[in-house]
Amino acid sequence: MDVTQSRRSRWTVIAAALAVFAAAAAARATSAQQAPATPPGARTAAQPQDPPKEPAETAAMRKALAELDDDDAAVREQGRVRLMGMRREHLPTFQKIVRENLPLTPSQAAVLRPIVQHVYLSGETYDTTGTEGFLGVKMHETAVRLPGANPAEQYAPAYGVVIVERMPGWVGARMLQDGDVILGVVERPEVRMMSMQDFQVVVRQVSPGTTIHFQVLRQGQVIRVPIAPDPRPWEIDTGGQQLIFQRQQKADDYWNSSFGPMLKEGVG
Repeated sequence: MDVTQSRRSRWTVIAAALAVFAAAAAARATSAQQAPATPPGARTAAQPQDPPKEPAETAAMRKALAELDDDDAAVREQGRVRLMGMRREHLPTFQKIVRENLPLTPSQAAVLRPIVQHVYLSGETYDTTGTEGFLGVKMHETAVRLPGANPAEQYAPAYGVVIVERMPGWVGARMLQDGDVILGVVERPEVRMMSMQDFQVVVRQVSPGTTIHFQVLRQGQVIRVPIAPDPRPWEIDTGGQQLIFQRQQKADDYWNSSFGPMLKEGVG
């Protein structure tokens, strides 16, 4: 084979290879055109789907229920206050969360009914003055000794009102505790001796929804508790007992038809 034939043979092989590459490229282009477009960010079938994200309100309720079983009493109280701040329409979701966590621990079960009944009644309407504040608590006057800087010492006696009962559905049930002693109101420093009458006057003078800060003696410590009073009911000074009875009956009916059967309550 002479040189000319050898060169022609090499060019023939190269031309054949180029033809094969061109055909393969054309086939890939045709396949890409026929294939459906994949939207940006879309997952392929092989990629696992993330579980749906839980709504923030649901996650908050779940966390607060868990806090009711914390070893720290302050954390348990924080969980109670948070759950009592739920809106009435959230109760069905909260019921599902409770069902998922059965059986409840003793610390959870002990406060569940007051929480549920308070939230239910907080959404109950009633006739109101519209301008006067109301806490929904029963109290009487008391005298206490404030803790001093030295545990062996105490200040002179202080006077205030002790909370002896809280009515579910009003803010006092959520923000205060039985046994709390109200010593004063930060926004009313001129009221130095907090008698029961002083206390009632101060609360009634607060516009509903306006936050004030009570100086409260709780478990040996003086703390500040922010409270925004509810509107004062018209009937509280005349037919107050009837109003409270009717509201409590509604709360009992709701509990007995929803949470009660789920917890299999008994009487003993």
